[in-house]
Amino acid sequence: MFPPDNTVITVNQFQSVVLQCSAVGIPPPEFAWMRTRGGQNQTLITSASITISDPFQIDNYQLSGNRGLAFRVSSNLTISTALDADRGSYYCVASNTPGNDVQSIEVVIQGETLTDAIRWLVNYFIIIHSCSKHHNSSS
Repeated sequence: MFPPDNTVITVNQFQSVVLQCSAVGIPPPEFAWMRTRGGQNQTLITSASITISDPFQIDNYQLSGNRGLAFRVSSNLTISTALDADRGSYYCVASNTPGNDVQSIEVVIQGETLTDAIRWLVNYFIIIHSCSKHHNSSS
């Protein structure tokens, strides 16, 4: 499977991030995306902030030892606006008749947290309001 297990992806807060998972198999593998929250594994589904692509075939893959062709298939999980709550471990599970394989991708969110951004905005508006009151009272 691709990417290698335990891949780490770093993204800035409020930007989008695409996690891609590819696998080779006969029959073509199907994918499920999971995430651990509060010690519990949760299967992810498409939502307002998360989009999961249907599996799409990249190409055929020549098996070693002249054993024929297999299907190389991929699935993407897109987080449209990465927030601090989106950090953590994501798991791509590829499965077909012979079995399944799991790869983990760690998402690291850097930059200000949403709480920091809100605190900055509140302070900004307090300063603007205070300056506006002071300016109006002196005229």
